[in-house]
Amino acid sequence: MPIPEDMMRAQLTFNLSNGSSPVDVAVTGFYGHRHHTATVSTDWPADIQRAAEGIRDRWTEHMPRENFGNAVQGMVVKTYHLDTSGHTLDEGIAPWTNEDGWNGNGDDTMPWETSLVVTTYGYPTDSFVAQRARKRGRMYLPPLALTAVDGPEGKLSTAAQNVLSLAIAAFFNDVQGMHIADSGSGLDHDYWDMAILSKAGGSYSQMIEYSIGNVFDVQRRRRNNQTESRVYGDIEHSD
Repeated sequence: MPIPEDMMRAQLTFNLSNGSSPVDVAVTGFYGHRHHTATVSTDWPADIQRAAEGIRDRWTEHMPRENFGNAVQGMVVKTYHLDTSGHTLDEGIAPWTNEDGWNGNGDDTMPWETSLVVTTYGYPTDSFVAQRARKRGRMYLPPLALTAVDGPEGKLSTAAQNVLSLAIAAFFNDVQGMHIADSGSGLDHDYWDMAILSKAGGSYSQMIEYSIGNVFDVQRRRRNNQTESRVYGDIEHSD
């Protein structure tokens, strides 16, 4: 089913390093929708590039480095202007550099296949909404630091959960409503809405809530790309 016009997909990629060189990557992202005003002209190649730079800068500003493992290094933010078939029309690329870099500086990193999931909602969670699965999204964060774990069950600590929740709120709220161009005055400008895209329904919902749990999820893909060292032993058999 065709998707709506004026959709943008944002992809944030992080290197996972063994201390000296990148070994793997962690990838996360979300969708946005262009809120267009008829009197504002569009320049999609420039606009989508500006979006990549804006998302990179807002992640750098708001996400607490101390909660992420020291193996996590910001690599690049890419944004894609999608047509109604979901194919890329324009691409923006904003790498992290030495000047504007973002790296985790917490303790050693949790196993790379683990991830804390941010769930996003395009509906009030305290109300009944039809087809709510089409209005709900997931965003996998890069691996956290070991110090973020607390208690005998290996869950996210309450302190880290609260810090990350505030950081996600600041990041989302700063991207939500981000101006697309300098042109226009007052309300006469285009901006981005944070969105949840339903490809099955051919529609999108504007994000209005999010949640962060305290139980970690697993992304098997990272586990498959990490070099493993094994220790073997013999099993003795007695008569």
